[in-house]
Amino acid sequence: MSSLYSTKKALLIGGSGFLGRSIYAIDKGNLFDFSYDRHLLSYGIHFNLEAPNLRILERYDTVVVVAGLVDPRFCQDNPELSSRINSQRMVELMTWLKEREKKIIFTSSEYVYSGSAGVKGDVAPEDLCPINLYGSQKVTVELSLRDYHRGIVLRLPKMLTITANEPGLLTKTWDSLRSGETILAATDQVFSPIDVRDVYEVFRRLLVLDISGVYNCGGPNAVSRYDIVTSLARRFCLEERVRKAKLSDFDFDNIIPTDVSMDSSRLFGYLNYFPYDTEAILDGFAKNVSI
Repeated sequence: MSSLYSTKKALLIGGSGFLGRSIYAIDKGNLFDFSYDRHLLSYGIHFNLEAPNLRILERYDTVVVVAGLVDPRFCQDNPELSSRINSQRMVELMTWLKEREKKIIFTSSEYVYSGSAGVKGDVAPEDLCPINLYGSQKVTVELSLRDYHRGIVLRLPKMLTITANEPGLLTKTWDSLRSGETILAATDQVFSPIDVRDVYEVFRRLLVLDISGVYNCGGPNAVSRYDIVTSLARRFCLEERVRKAKLSDFDFDNIIPTDVSMDSSRLFGYLNYFPYDTEAILDGFAKNVSI
């Protein structure tokens, strides 16, 4: 096994999830090795957060952690399991990596924010007040990395991909449109979506930069779910199939924050990079599909 993986690469833990698969589709094993847990990856290394083989990590100087349970509803309904994986095991992993002075890039979430009025800057972890358990679990890990000189926290928003065969908001919307369904989309759920290609570019640049801290990592536009769904439908002259709704119309029990739009200018200023805007992402997706 050791001959297959290079210490010059970074290890990405969580390679079988949506973000991990998307990063691999771009990287192809160039800069990163990828780990998996339950879902086998032919190109991956098995790594289980519940019973981690930490010796695997010894050969890497940089570890990117995108693993964990990411469905806020599941986390809320399964507090013991989700807290054990997303908080306890994750903090244990961070502690082990810090003790060995590994560089850590940890992906947090827009859900650390309460959603009351959008986010103007990179709020310190100790000043956060998330409204759901998933957000609180992410804050716990953020706090474990506070003041670590080789630790980077990226608060990721909803991620979009122009690839039509990956599950996500755009693919789900496209499937509903082409099947003739009417789509209800919340006007009061506002976020700053980012293209997975931009997340890869952020990772790539951070591998060689000597910075640390907590950063918003959202796209340049604050848009609602209704905005995105309507804009995609309009590209196929199907906007009449989209209906306005509110988050309260869905069974979320007030666990989804409304406005988590983020100002990510600090991060992208450091990186000297400007991410795709939402319309460009939608254009790219629309070119890859047909109704």
